[in-house]
Amino acid sequence: MSKFTVISRLTHQQTVAEGNQIILGEDSVVKLQAGRGDIASYSRSNSDLLVRMTNGETVTLKNYFVNNHQLVLDENGALWWINDPLAVERYQSIPSTDALIAGNINNSYGDTPIWPWVLGGVAAAGGIALAAGGGGGGGGGGSDDRIDPGPVPQDTTPPTAPSNLHFANGNTQLLGSAEANSTVTVTDTSGNVVGKAKTNGNGEFSVELGTPYTNGETLTVIATDGSGNVSPSTSITAADTTPPETPMIILADDAVGSLTGSLNSDQTTDDPRPVFSGSGEAGTTLTIYDNGKSIGSTVVNSDGSWTFTPANNLADGFHQFTAASTDAAGNVSPESAVFNLTIDTVAPNAPVLEVTDDEGTLQGLLTNGGFTDDNQPELGGSGDPGSIIAIYDNGLLVAEVEVAANGAWSYTPPVAMEDGLHSITLTETDEAGNLSPVSAPFEFTIDRTPPPAPHRSGD
Repeated sequence: MSKFTVISRLTHQQTVAEGNQIILGEDSVVKLQAGRGDIASYSRSNSDLLVRMTNGETVTLKNYFVNNHQLVLDENGALWWINDPLAVERYQSIPSTDALIAGNINNSYGDTPIWPWVLGGVAAAGGIALAAGGGGGGGGGGSDDRIDPGPVPQDTTPPTAPSNLHFANGNTQLLGSAEANSTVTVTDTSGNVVGKAKTNGNGEFSVELGTPYTNGETLTVIATDGSGNVSPSTSITAADTTPPETPMIILADDAVGSLTGSLNSDQTTDDPRPVFSGSGEAGTTLTIYDNGKSIGSTVVNSDGSWTFTPANNLADGFHQFTAASTDAAGNVSPESAVFNLTIDTVAPNAPVLEVTDDEGTLQGLLTNGGFTDDNQPELGGSGDPGSIIAIYDNGLLVAEVEVAANGAWSYTPPVAMEDGLHSITLTETDEAGNLSPVSAPFEFTIDRTPPPAPHRSGD
């Protein structure tokens, strides 16, 4: 850290500071505790004077070239005035800073005229002029060269817009160029500040963003100089390298046949073009795969929902459906969980009925058109496991029975059937909703009236 003494040329007030940067306001004399051998170079950055030390430190005198500031090195009590920091011959020994503070710089500082307001032969901004007082000729009279500072305008020139913007380190840093020693501010599209940094003497900056920007985010960058002037903004959009969220196939809707409605995974349907629905990342293109082969795509709605209907009928059999989303940048999501569905559009055959009499002296299977004294006979047969057998008696539905896993079904009327003729027909509806033809009628007559008692002829 360097030590300074800043002396106001207006109030003569002295301020002692330590650091590597001071911001100058009114006309001042800056006394830096350093020797000439401690200085590596001087340079100008806009209105600032940069003093680079041989130890690697850079001392910045903000606004040095705005007003009529003077720099003096204090080398263990020996004072060296920097009459022009950018000149080759820049140092001049002075006994004290009094003349600089008062604004009087006369020939007691040497025989060479001193021009502190001249930079490289061009008058510094602000219209500083020389008011020369003169004596007579011939060396008898002295001369009094006095600085008249005049009005000095403030720095109102904004920095140029930041440039050469690019991301680095996994898009957690933003690098670029701006006015040297300015403050760079980075904001997101909501106006939130996501990072700040100071540019170095070459105008380079690196802003730590913390969070990686990998999803097409736009950031805006401005530079603010030491006088508070703000540059035009520059924007940069991060490359979108983030894949969409994994989509889901939630349901398939069956709109065909006697059984309709929503289907979950691992169910069977007779609809060869069921409507699939699910969730995904809004705006992405969702592709549906059937057993690993694409069968079409749809766009996910703004609320994250989607629906898809196959363009062609799906073949009968077992299907494994998956989905994947692709965003505008071409990033592809992981595939969804598998949604299993069996397509079955083939109706069962007409059921075959068996009727069993298990009451009285005559028992066993009835023949079509036969008689029985059993008013609760057992009805049975076979079918596809999981199918529903509808039983009709004389055209009226009396019961529905599910076919067991072994393909068999049976039904015994819970209430005694009336005596008389019964015509039984059946239909079978499989798990997919396919309806069989109606079976051929099976007819039997229930007769529980005993015959009259026998009698001998002639009685």
